[in-house]
Amino acid sequence: MHVATTGGLGPRTVTALCHLVEHTASLGGTLVIATDADQAGDHHAARIEDVVAPIVVTIERLRADGQAKDWNDVLVRSGTS
Repeated sequence: MHVATTGGLGPRTVTALCHLVEHTASLGGTLVIATDADQAGDHHAARIEDVVAPIVVTIERLRADGQAKDWNDVLVRSGTS
């Protein structure tokens, strides 16, 4: 499962995200936060972590790597997009 926040965390997005993370936690899963490789992406990842902090779940943080700014750029550079 996945949820795309597209950089925003409005009230309904927070509710949906928390429900998904609660379900993921109940299955022993991991929340993977994949954001842009810049300060804004880091800030957004930190906001998501703050939102889900009350839910006991393993969190893995992924940043687009190399010279890529975002995950779309990673796909384009790899030839899979």
